[in-house]
Amino acid sequence: NRNIVTTRVGQIVADYGVQHRFTIDSVKGRKLNEPVKITSGFVLGTNTNLAVNLDTFAFTYLYTNGVATVQDTTINTQSKGTIALPIKYGVGFGFQKGERWLVLADYIVQQWGDYRENNISKGFNNSHTVALGTQYI
Repeated sequence: NRNIVTTRVGQIVADYGVQHRFTIDSVKGRKLNEPVKITSGFVLGTNTNLAVNLDTFAFTYLYTNGVATVQDTTINTQSKGTIALPIKYGVGFGFQKGERWLVLADYIVQQWGDYRENNISKGFNNSHTVALGTQYI
């Protein structure tokens, strides 16, 4: 026997963010040789309940000379369910000196421990992501 379960999701999920950037041209009245640009941001992905369609098929096989052929479909069901995507949030910072140097850092947390399929926890752990980057042109 072989079981095949297909989960179909047909919704759009969006994250929301805000970003602020400011430029420092001078310090204590003295003009800088190269301006410094500082950027900060915040991103939020809210808890989202997705409607899903589940298709389940179970087959029995007949083996002849080592070749398997489908003999019968024993289960063919269609049902509806839900997937609960957990909240995600993060912050980011950027520092740019002149037009050559750029340094960035992001930190994102996603509460995967709150993930559910049909109100059943999958036992996932929360994730913490740190991303660092630099650019020199």
